[in-house]
Amino acid sequence: MIAALWLLLAGCDETRIGAERAGPRVVFERPREGQVVAGIVEVVLDIAEGVAPSSVTLRTGDDEIVGSEEHPSRRPRFELDTSAFPDGPLELVASVRFADASRSRASVAVRVDNSSPRITILSPPDRAIRYVEDVPFPFSVRTVDSTGGLARVTLWIDDRAAQTFDPVTSSELQVLVDPRELLDPTVADLRLVRLRAVATDRLGRTGEASVDVHVRSRLELRFRTGDRIESTPAVLPDGLVAVGSMDRFLYFVRPDGTLHCRQDVGELVGSTSATSDGRGVVIGTSIALRRVDRDCAIRWTHPLRAIWRAGPTVGPDGTVHAATFDGQLYALDPATGRERWRFALNGNAQAAPAVGPDGTVYVGTLSGTLHAIAAGGIERFRFAAGSEIGAQPLATADGVYFGTYGGVVFALDPNGNERWRYMAGDFVQCSPAITSTGLVAICARDGVVRALDPTSGEERWRSMQTAYTYGGVAVGPDGVIYAGGVDGRLVALDGVGRLRWRQDGEAEFVSRPIASHGRLYFGGADGFLYGMWADGNPEL
Repeated sequence: MIAALWLLLAGCDETRIGAERAGPRVVFERPREGQVVAGIVEVVLDIAEGVAPSSVTLRTGDDEIVGSEEHPSRRPRFELDTSAFPDGPLELVASVRFADASRSRASVAVRVDNSSPRITILSPPDRAIRYVEDVPFPFSVRTVDSTGGLARVTLWIDDRAAQTFDPVTSSELQVLVDPRELLDPTVADLRLVRLRAVATDRLGRTGEASVDVHVRSRLELRFRTGDRIESTPAVLPDGLVAVGSMDRFLYFVRPDGTLHCRQDVGELVGSTSATSDGRGVVIGTSIALRRVDRDCAIRWTHPLRAIWRAGPTVGPDGTVHAATFDGQLYALDPATGRERWRFALNGNAQAAPAVGPDGTVYVGTLSGTLHAIAAGGIERFRFAAGSEIGAQPLATADGVYFGTYGGVVFALDPNGNERWRYMAGDFVQCSPAITSTGLVAICARDGVVRALDPTSGEERWRSMQTAYTYGGVAVGPDGVIYAGGVDGRLVALDGVGRLRWRQDGEAEFVSRPIASHGRLYFGGADGFLYGMWADGNPEL
């Protein structure tokens, strides 16, 4: 019995000696639970007062020793190089042994992320084309915060820092780049510009993105005639451009800006209109109406008085219509120039007639009368506007729109009934146009382009970007609205009147521009025919 008691006591003592007694409390002061860590991380433990620690060992959850210390302080510190571990979850385990052989243990779960800060360029896209005439374009980026926290983002244009954001307060950042600062069109017509974005975090790591932007001038064609151009050019189906000049010549110019041929007509040459067969143009001169084919041969001449500025209009069936300053409206056969019919107007006509989809011819006079003439020269109606009509009307299936020198814009239905009138408040001598959104765009002497609701006449927007416009506004196939002014500025507006780009010239523009084949053609009082990229991007 004594032997059995001895064995029992011996067994209890052995169990007590082999067991690990819990020592003082140990916690991770840093890093904190769930923290994202990167680079060199300081690990700090906090050991409670009590028995002195004799050793401390720092391991990972996989039992890999990453640090140890004999006779540590109550707040032992270790440097942990997180780059030695893959990105992802990491468990740190601290084991502390005390002088009385007791032990304590603590753990913390963190996440390793040694990735550099990421930055992407939202706009412009790589290999984009920007034009020197354009309004400033956005250089915008999006950043993804790194573990170190973003310290700054710098946007570079070539080797010049455009702007530095420090501190970084948003994930999306932007600067506006003025293309006029990137290219001098008198020196070069194309330049490659590198836009670069660099993000730096507080650990000194960087992320970078870049795009290449081609900067060029929109101006592609500049052909000189011998005198002022006051008429709208005409563009044939193959891209050949016909334009008349006050030097008494009609010019056919190739798309590359070289002369195809020219014809001395012996009189002041005004507006040109392409024939319906696409083989030539009809022109108004100071004393006649002529058809000139693409080889510059004059096919026919029909004597008229004072037609040159107003110019002819070709109808859907090819009939050539012309209104004269002596108060006559003519309809001519396009092949022979023979007169089909004529109509005596109530006053002199200064502007070209307009032809509606149904063939009705609308023409205004300086006596303030708008005439609507059906095929065969039969008058459908006349409307007294109360003031001179000096610009070509706009004829649509829903009716006709026109302005007067009295500053009033009218809308009539197909029967000649007034639908609405709009008080522009200033002299209107420009032709209206229908925008891509179905609004009626009109300009006045005050230099304001207005967009009116076609049903009510209510003003939807206005934009004052250029000076007084004679010729009128034009709408390109992409819906951009173009207007040139006597201040030598040609502007392009979007569908709500915001400026997209402008061309600043030294000579006034008095004719309406025309958009065709992806270009915008217009004549200047300096005697030059200009061709600019109107929509889309040219090939480099």
